[in-house]
Amino acid sequence: MATKARLINYLSEERYAVLSARFAAFHETMNDPAQPVVRVYDTLAPRHLRELQLVREVSAELQQKKLYDTEKAKAANVK
Repeated sequence: MATKARLINYLSEERYAVLSARFAAFHETMNDPAQPVVRVYDTLAPRHLRELQLVREVSAELQQKKLYDTEKAKAANVK
């Protein structure tokens, strides 16, 4: 876990306290399925979720192109 000294440059004292408390609650309940899920971080805004989905789609498309190009290169080397 990151220390307070390392995070203080990026977070306010209040935000650090909130995240630390949430993490402690998460840590206490993580092995008990009967407990409700504790989320340490806030959920992303809809805009950020759309951007993340776009990144995933582009990554999948690029992976498909890479596989296609690899197969094409293998076929060219076999001939």
